[in-house]
Amino acid sequence: MHGSITRVLASAGVFFMSMLLLLFLCIPAWDAMEQPDAIKTGWSIAGRWCLWCAFIGSSVLVSAFFAIGLWRAGSPNKRPAVDAGSPLGLDSERHFPRYH
Repeated sequence: MHGSITRVLASAGVFFMSMLLLLFLCIPAWDAMEQPDAIKTGWSIAGRWCLWCAFIGSSVLVSAFFAIGLWRAGSPNKRPAVDAGSPLGLDSERHFPRYH
């Protein structure tokens, strides 16, 4: 329990520090832009909002996919309890083969 809380807090700290770093890196880039945003021919405001929402949604899904994968990779695998006295090498409650 203590390890998972520490892990969550460490992950949140890394996330917020990376966001802070990107904030300081992006401000000079935004200030260096000379031309204001312009809508290209064929794009509407609604189309830009849909594109923006699609980028955000796909980013969240990809991040969640990798986060779940890393979370599962870091958690220990638990084996079922084995009845050492079973003549067939099976768990007495669930009838799983015994691991050697």
